[in-house]
Amino acid sequence: MTKSVYQYLDVLAERYIPEGKHNLLHVNSREAWLELMTSLIELDLIKVRMPTLIKYAISWELLLTQKLSIQN
Repeated sequence: MTKSVYQYLDVLAERYIPEGKHNLLHVNSREAWLELMTSLIELDLIKVRMPTLIKYAISWELLLTQKLSIQN
């Protein structure tokens, strides 16, 4: 993953994801979302397209809830 893609993910996280720990999920929302997205991109499970990444940023809470429910 290139540095510019990571920077863009960081900008999206700052714009759409609230700062701090999520009350129900007990994780830092931005950090968890960035970790999830970088993993999915590095594993080639999602394409790096800006409209798609924006949709993932907007639906961050659903993605993190699904990820954590699978892990637990």
